Amino acid sequence: MKTVLGIVALAATMLGIEIYLLPQAQPSTDSVTEQQTDTLSGVEITLYRSPSCGCCAGHAAALEEAGATVSMQNIDATALQSLKQENNIPFDKQSCHTAFVDDYVIEGHVPIDAIAQLLEERPDTNGITLPGMPIGTPGMPGRQTQPYIVETLEGDTFWQQNPS
Repeated sequence: MKTVLGIVALAATMLGIEIYLLPQAQPSTDSVTEQQTDTLSGVEITLYRSPSCGCCAGHAAALEEAGATVSMQNIDATALQSLKQENNIPFDKQSCHTAFVDDYVIEGHVPIDAIAQLLEERPDTNGITLPGMPIGTPGMPGRQTQPYIVETLEGDTFWQQNPS
């Protein structure tokens, strides 16, 4: 049922329909571990989201807890979809928000460790994505129940974490 609601919320966000099926999500208690507290220290991230999406604010809060400075920009659904298209984010790889750090796109609820790896390794990619709104990722309540497979925007597996 949670997966269905997540899909409905994602589709509604992409279509510009404001719904309130999900509670305003905050970072899950295990979204940022003690080891991750300064992982993104000094990193500046700009995050674009629909103003009605609570899980995006939760993801931004988790990034800040990991040390990043986050500038959250509220834009309407049409502008958000245009931003995704301009940055070549495939439709099936989209999520509810799009962020930028340095020269990279970060699409969706990408875990802190994957973002840190991206910034450390600096691979030749336009960015990374964790499609949909997986339960247990930063900003999405609950515990991880499925593998998180972060891909490059070009479609290669970049980072993976299995449930413990």
